[in-house]
Amino acid sequence: MSTELERTASLYRLLFQLPTMKKLLILSVTSSLTVGVTIRLIAYFSLYPINNLIMGIIQGSVILFTPIVLSTLIVRPLLKGNDLVWNTRRLFALSFLCMLFLSAAYLVGAIISSLTNQIILLYIAFILGASLIFMIRLLVFRVMAEFSIPKLLAAAISQPLFCVGAFLLFDPFTSLPRIAETVIMFTITLAVSGTAVALYLWLVNRPLLKALGVGGLRFLYGFLLDWIENEPRVLEESFEKIGETTSLPVLTLLFKHSNALSSVLVVPNIHPGPFKNVGGSEMPHIIAKHITEKTGAITSVAHGPSTHGQNPVSSKEIKKVLQAVESSLKQSNFTSRASQFVRYTEDEVKVSCQIFGNLALLTATLSPTSFDDISPTLGEQIIEAAKSEGVEDAFLIDAHNCGGEVVTPILPNTETAKKMIHAAKMAVRNAITKTSTQIKMSAAQSNLKTLGKPEGIGPAGITVYVIDISGQKTAYIIIDGNNMVPGLREKIIDEIQKTGIQEAEVMTSDTHTVNAVSLNPRGYNAVGQVGNQEELVTTIAKMAKEATANLQPVKTAHTVKNAEKIKIVGEKQMNLLTSQIVKSVSTAKKSLLLIILAMLLNTLIPLLLFVS
Repeated sequence: MSTELERTASLYRLLFQLPTMKKLLILSVTSSLTVGVTIRLIAYFSLYPINNLIMGIIQGSVILFTPIVLSTLIVRPLLKGNDLVWNTRRLFALSFLCMLFLSAAYLVGAIISSLTNQIILLYIAFILGASLIFMIRLLVFRVMAEFSIPKLLAAAISQPLFCVGAFLLFDPFTSLPRIAETVIMFTITLAVSGTAVALYLWLVNRPLLKALGVGGLRFLYGFLLDWIENEPRVLEESFEKIGETTSLPVLTLLFKHSNALSSVLVVPNIHPGPFKNVGGSEMPHIIAKHITEKTGAITSVAHGPSTHGQNPVSSKEIKKVLQAVESSLKQSNFTSRASQFVRYTEDEVKVSCQIFGNLALLTATLSPTSFDDISPTLGEQIIEAAKSEGVEDAFLIDAHNCGGEVVTPILPNTETAKKMIHAAKMAVRNAITKTSTQIKMSAAQSNLKTLGKPEGIGPAGITVYVIDISGQKTAYIIIDGNNMVPGLREKIIDEIQKTGIQEAEVMTSDTHTVNAVSLNPRGYNAVGQVGNQEELVTTIAKMAKEATANLQPVKTAHTVKNAEKIKIVGEKQMNLLTSQIVKSVSTAKKSLLLIILAMLLNTLIPLLLFVS
């Protein structure tokens, strides 16, 4: 998913950081009574001030506060199936917000009416306020709920209807002609408002509906539902409609001590996104947990070359990845042949290689230069380049370990891509000359209690593999996170090397379960961005020491198998989705003119018809 989608999602949590129900009640009562008294004193001050004070309290209660309660009670039963988002507190908060808008119009009307001595202007202002909150409620309920049209209209009109009814009953100057005028005004403004909102939503919905067959409002509702209540159903249904079925490779690298598996490293060329619990976001944790429970081996998941186009459309697709990994556990071709760790650097590009059996395991990074995903096409090119150096098999890990303010994917046919291909060839060429038949290894795994998703570290925690080939100790550190702040990789490696380990690489799984859980502009915190960085570095160094102290002779085996018939979003669809969301946002901004014009029309028509 693009950063545009993540940033869009990051806005919605703000809408639902609401006060408690008790505070909302106090605010509502206080505001309603204050507005009621203020308006009576402005509009009718010359007539019995003490009486107006009492009547202001009554009117504030009846005209402003009571409709909040009644509309909440009436709309609540209409929300069957939407209860996750629209609980009583949120309904009450929406009605309270609408009351504030209505009060603002009411106050302006009272001031103008008092200055001009035309009481009809107070009626017009109130009706304009009522039509405004009808528009707000119509927009909100259409975007953030699944309603039939009759239920949608009932939910939207309930509060303004109660407000207007109470206003007519409790205004001292109400007469039958005035009631007729008010009803006509209200009917006209509702028709204009409803038409404007319908047209506005059609324009906003159209780009995505036309391009992908799924409306933009459906996507938006899905984002909101998952963002607010961790319910991915609607969003995953939308992704399933636009997705494509394919097969994607998964590397499973096994380490066996005696007759038991001791460690497993899994590298899927499948992207763990888009965010929270949607699609493949929890894939690294799910795979690691499942394989560890099944085998007892320490398991971690690294990031293979993949972008948001390779996001599974739903969490159900992770089972297909698990099937590929599980079938790889039955290997029997274990060997003790391996090479020392070799790194080749070309300008900003760093590619390492370590050979296990007949597999050249490559790791690529640009750190401390900021970067994002390595495209799968480039990954394939790097693997082919590696094989051309004489290894039977090769696989690439995208270290995904340096994300600054601006992160861009590494695409084929760029200067960076060419350097990466050449560095991979040279790394493999050098590693081939440093093979051995003695492997020792151990692994350590930890979940930091003080660092979790808000700090950018997912539930799979941190895994440290230490591999000893002929006295050269190498640490592979995999953090279940989405990228790292610039410089943190280098800090960790420096600390690791103080423990007597010669080589190291730090990677993140690129889990997107940490995305959309913070109010960071990007929608997530990279590892090291918040929280105690020193604690993280120290913990990893301790884990490396622990693993080093437990080094044992092992044999290794690997398999690359496809996750068959896995449904992903797809590059083409992802690009369309991103571009059309941007287009929808632009359309939404431009189309606000419709809402403004509707309000102007709602103002002009009553003035022309009822003001002499």
